[in-house]
Amino acid sequence: MDYQSRKALVDKLQELELKYDVHLWQMEGVQVWPIIKKNIFFYHFQKSKQQENKQASKNLILKNKIKGVLKRIKAFYYVNFKNIPKADIVFSGAPSHRINYKGEFINRYFDPIMDQTEGSYVLAEYKKLPKRKIYGKERVTDLAIYLPAFTKSSSFNKSWNILRQNEGFANFLKDLENIQLIDISLLRSKVFSNLNNILNWRSLFQWFLKNTKAKAAFGLCYYNSQMYGMNLAARGLNIPCVDMQHGTQGLLHTSYNIQKHPDKGYNALPTHFWVWDELSKKDLEINHKNYKIIKGGNPSLSFSANKELDFSFDQKKPSVLITVQPLVEILPDYIYQSIKETASQFNWWIRLHPRMTQNEINNLKYKLKEFDVYDVVKIEEVTSIPLAQILANTDIHISKFSGTIAEAALMNVKTIIIDQLGVDSFQELISQNLAYSFTGYSKEEFILKLFELNNKTLESSNFEEVNYKEYINEIIK
Repeated sequence: MDYQSRKALVDKLQELELKYDVHLWQMEGVQVWPIIKKNIFFYHFQKSKQQENKQASKNLILKNKIKGVLKRIKAFYYVNFKNIPKADIVFSGAPSHRINYKGEFINRYFDPIMDQTEGSYVLAEYKKLPKRKIYGKERVTDLAIYLPAFTKSSSFNKSWNILRQNEGFANFLKDLENIQLIDISLLRSKVFSNLNNILNWRSLFQWFLKNTKAKAAFGLCYYNSQMYGMNLAARGLNIPCVDMQHGTQGLLHTSYNIQKHPDKGYNALPTHFWVWDELSKKDLEINHKNYKIIKGGNPSLSFSANKELDFSFDQKKPSVLITVQPLVEILPDYIYQSIKETASQFNWWIRLHPRMTQNEINNLKYKLKEFDVYDVVKIEEVTSIPLAQILANTDIHISKFSGTIAEAALMNVKTIIIDQLGVDSFQELISQNLAYSFTGYSKEEFILKLFELNNKTLESSNFEEVNYKEYINEIIK
């Protein structure tokens, strides 16, 4: 989705949000506006991406059903006989939040907190972990193995019909049809499916949090089904729940820019938002006064202490890091052209986004080969180690609107932002000369900008070790 399309969509959603009492809408006791808003946004976001349609065979469907029955039997066994450790805090994340560090697969946000502080912790993985050496395995629980025991299919027709009797909601649906934002039957289907998953995860987290006797729950990416479920469960048990910042937030991220809230906040949202920096804190404070916002720092930057890289590069040349994202156009052509023209003067590194598909990665590699720079750029080496370790060796960072822009600023690494969405999202960093905008298409002008920034000297990294225990005590007091 290009910048103009995204901004137009966000503006429409914000306009509808102000027009109606969205904070009063409920289904099955869940305050559903954040879920409705997210589903509309991601429908358009996914529609803008090229996707492969795969048709499952009848044999595969039957095979999956049999697997499902076996998983359910195992899950009931685990629920009844597997020991659940006690913990002061339950952290929850997924493999996409992990990185390779010294041969082990580590959660880059939560493991640094657990290592630095004293306490009993469980790291509950809500997606299956790959067969790799897991860091701190003794405190990791595979939460997904229990889910089939809590899974059921529910009908929400009655709740939907009751909600449709609300005049405001009925008019909202008419508005959606009139401006052709989304087909109502499709929205209904998406909300039903999403809500069903959320309530299943709520049941699992209720059971898990009760058994661990947790005093707080931390999650990553609060707007997926698993974390909505965790937040509902924690709030129901009167336990604080915390969303750990994992990337760009800002006013153009629909899940971090909700203008109307119930007095106690939406029950599917966290009670606390943990953010990296003052900019993120200010953005959230505009519309999220019903929640506690903690500027606790970015735990993943603790890896910057180890500057030694596992691969060789020419240390006499400045290094340029490009962080890419799962987008239709991963990079504009002038970037590939600039790499080719300056390969003798810069080290060029590209870091892949953890949620990029193999098809997207292949497209990137195809473009690199097309411009004859595939062998010039390091990709796998740069992607497989902690970002902070790479940033500690980076002179210039390039990105469209990745959260790495904020992380680079925390380490005083200059960023060239090459997309209007990123420019709008990081205006404060631009005003502080920690980031610079480039939204043109000229290879020559971009190379000039590159050399101009290479001659600008910033102070060394301003990352400071944070006392995470202080913030944790504040949350669970």
